[in-house]
Amino acid sequence: MYPYVRLNGSITHHEDATVSPISPGFLYGDGAFETVRWVLGSGAFRLGDHAARLTRALEFLGISPAPTAAECAAAMRETVAVNAPDGDVAVRLTVAEGETPGNPTTLVMLRDIPYTAEMYERGVSATLLEGGGGPLTKHKSLNYAAHWRARRIAAMGGYAEALAYDAQGHILEGSTSNLFIVSQGKAMTPPSDMPLLPGITRAAVLDFAAADGIVAEERVISRPDLRRADEAFLTNAVAGVLPLTGVDGDAIGTGGVGPVTARLAAAYRRAVADELDSRA
Repeated sequence: MYPYVRLNGSITHHEDATVSPISPGFLYGDGAFETVRWVLGSGAFRLGDHAARLTRALEFLGISPAPTAAECAAAMRETVAVNAPDGDVAVRLTVAEGETPGNPTTLVMLRDIPYTAEMYERGVSATLLEGGGGPLTKHKSLNYAAHWRARRIAAMGGYAEALAYDAQGHILEGSTSNLFIVSQGKAMTPPSDMPLLPGITRAAVLDFAAADGIVAEERVISRPDLRRADEAFLTNAVAGVLPLTGVDGDAIGTGGVGPVTARLAAAYRRAVADELDSRA
C-alpha cells in the first residue's frame, strides 16, 4: 500500500482518508472505477478510453459529475508524483455516489504491479468457475463481490485467475481479464455482446492483430475449445498481454508461451511505448 491517496481533490495519508458511512457508494457499492498501468515517467496507455468507459458507467448508474479525461490524468499524475514509486504502478480511480447526489466521492490510489517477469516468460494457470452475467457486467462497477470471490477461490487453488463460464459452458471472461485463445494461428475472444466487460486492452489487441496480419475474431468459446487450443492469453490494462499456459492443472498447447501470443505481446509493448513517447 502506498502511503498517499487523493480523496476528493486533496492528497492525504491513506490512514487519514475517510468517506461517509451513510453514502450509497459505501453502503451499496454504488459507483465505478478504472485501473491502469502507470508507466513511470510517462503515463497510462489509452487513458482517454478508460475515462470514456468510466463516464459511461457513471451515466448508467446515474452518478454525476464524471471526471473528464484531463481530470483523470491530472489526478493520477499528482497521486503518482507524491508517492514517488521507483517503477510502474497500478493506479485506480474510483468514483462513488456520495452522501448527497451531485457530490460523488472520488479516490485515486496506487498499488504495486502484481505480475512478475516469470509470469510473462512461463505463463500462468487459471481455473474455471461457473458464474458471470447480470445488468452491471458491461461496467466496472463497485459491485465487485462476485469477481473478488472468484479471484480468491483461484488464489486458494494456486491459480492466477478464475475464468467464468455460463450455464451453456461458454467461457465469458476472467475475474480481472479478458480471454483469448489461439487455434491454427487464429486468435479468438468471446463476443462483446455476451455478458462480459470488453476491455480496453482487449480492443487494442484486436487492432494489433489486424495490423500484424494475424486473423483475430470474436467467437463463442467453450470449455473444450480452451482445452484444445494451441495457445491462450489474458489481457487487462495492468498486465497487458499475459500468457495463459494451463487450466485446472492441464497444459494448454505445449504448456509454454506460443508464437502468436509472443507476437501480440510484443505489438502491445511497442504500441504503449509509441503512444507514451508521442506525449513527451
